[in-house]
Amino acid sequence: MNSTKRQVYLDVLRIIAILCVLFNHSGESGYFIFTLTEKIPIQIISIFLSSISKMGVPLFFMISGALLLKKEESFKDLYLKRVLRYIIIIFVFCGLYYFYQCRLNHTSFDFKEMIRQTTTGQTQTSYWFLYSYLGFLVSLPLLRKIAAAFSVSDFIYLICLYVAGVGVFGLLARTFIGQIVVYIPFAVDILAYPLLGYFFAEVVPAHEPDKKIFRLMILLALAGLILNIAITEYDHYLFKGWNESGLSAFVIFPTIATFYITKYFFDRVTVPAVLQKILCALGSCTFGVYVLECYIKACIGPYLQRLLAIFPYTLENMLYIFLIMLSGCGVTYILKKIPFVQKLF
Repeated sequence: MNSTKRQVYLDVLRIIAILCVLFNHSGESGYFIFTLTEKIPIQIISIFLSSISKMGVPLFFMISGALLLKKEESFKDLYLKRVLRYIIIIFVFCGLYYFYQCRLNHTSFDFKEMIRQTTTGQTQTSYWFLYSYLGFLVSLPLLRKIAAAFSVSDFIYLICLYVAGVGVFGLLARTFIGQIVVYIPFAVDILAYPLLGYFFAEVVPAHEPDKKIFRLMILLALAGLILNIAITEYDHYLFKGWNESGLSAFVIFPTIATFYITKYFFDRVTVPAVLQKILCALGSCTFGVYVLECYIKACIGPYLQRLLAIFPYTLENMLYIFLIMLSGCGVTYILKKIPFVQKLF
């Protein structure tokens, strides 16, 4: 497989993932529209889009699995080059956000409080992914051994376990109004999705991609999204209120389908050099968009909202998210040119 094409498809997946994350953070202007209307068609469309947005974090974990599980490195290199760097990233960005909140709320800076909030994950709620990713990094040695030993049937079984643990058990719990107490360790994002990223990047390419698998992926994606819509609407009917947990019940299906279809497409298409550079540049800046999102929105969000107010509501929100991403990429691109600061991105 051509390494250049591979990098392009991974960067396209990064762009898709960060757009999903931004939509997930859009609140009542996008993500929670279904909670504000009684019109069933609008509810269904809104739940459909919100369910798609749940792919963001799983896609990032799949990308990391595709890149990191095939590597070999010592414990020393792992902890010095990856784990320590990520710990620094957590303290820098959580500390920066704590300082930002102190300035915003006109309160004094308390170093001990900053450390407490950073170590307990209380500074910025959207930074929870940083802590989960740190957990993934320290699990790499074991995940690499598992990935190398797994057969195709093992990976398929892993998908079944995840579907059972996250989707089916949750559906049964809703149906019988009781909690299913069976716990499946592999039905967690930081284990399942990196392994599946490795599977679709390294194992599946060993065989000629099959159009039947391509069609199956499309059907699975649609089935997963339809199930998520049905579960969310059922929750609303059953509990007389909205619950977002159903949005991700079967999100594994559209997630693996998006990964496979994107790779399938870019394995067959020659990307023009200019477009390739643009996609790679945007993809390489997505982490910066994630950690800087709150500052970008605070700085230019109100201006963008006034500028985009001429568009229909849904289109306005979509354009807003896209422009926030582009702005974040621009700021990140500049910061990556600064010595030492570039190591954070």
